[in-house]
Amino acid sequence: MRNLATFIWKNNYFFLFGILQLFSLWLVVENSIFQRSAIISSSNTVSGSFLSIYNGIEQYFYLKYNNAELVKENAMLLSKAKNAFLVTDKTEFLSNDTLYRHQFSYYNAQIISNSIKKQNNYLILDKGSKMGVEKEMAVISPAGIVGIVKDVSPNFCSVISLLHQDTRVNAKIKRTGFIGTVLWDGTDYRYARLIDIPYHLNVRYGDTVITSGYSTIFPEGIMIGTVTNIKPNKNDNFYNITVKLATDFNKIDHVYIIKNHFKSELDTLTSRFKQ
Repeated sequence: MRNLATFIWKNNYFFLFGILQLFSLWLVVENSIFQRSAIISSSNTVSGSFLSIYNGIEQYFYLKYNNAELVKENAMLLSKAKNAFLVTDKTEFLSNDTLYRHQFSYYNAQIISNSIKKQNNYLILDKGSKMGVEKEMAVISPAGIVGIVKDVSPNFCSVISLLHQDTRVNAKIKRTGFIGTVLWDGTDYRYARLIDIPYHLNVRYGDTVITSGYSTIFPEGIMIGTVTNIKPNKNDNFYNITVKLATDFNKIDHVYIIKNHFKSELDTLTSRFKQ
């Protein structure tokens, strides 16, 4: 306390000057309408700038929360989208029948681990069996396909990435409907190959490649990528097509897990052809 009093005494002229300045400013504002309006306008500008900066900082820190909320909302909307339903065409109906049967449900998840530089890459997601996740569920990003669920624990699951040499995805060229298979050759995480397309068919640069729907895992029409290179394979009668992947595996953060409610039924029927 004594040190504070000593400091004020030693600098009393400075504090007196400051007090007189403030008093003078108050007199000017009180006795001059022009000066008062100018000062108020200036103070509003300064305070507005500070509030704008503060709001910008506050919104930045809320971005992660807002993104998570948007992902949840998108998952709900995707579950209601047209391709989430199986459309049946029947000549006879019962009172409880419906033309549209809900086939696919979407669940949002966050990536907690991801690799892109290995020959066989995996992801770990923050959703597990407690949330209804099961093996062989599809995983997509807002841009396109990501992979397939491999193993599940109560709170987490591992995903075989599309960037894995064992991953094969049934695909088709959207413009023509030509069916092929997308796989990764283990080199660049931005590109994959589309095979099984005969070279007598019409394939163009820029063609969109999507999931074919000939799978119990991925719904039809999920984006895979676009054609960037087309070469006839010298060893057979098929193209060697390069596809630039729609999903940037180096930047993905949130994904969607897709459940096919009819998968078990379809797998049972399919298994009979393999016996």
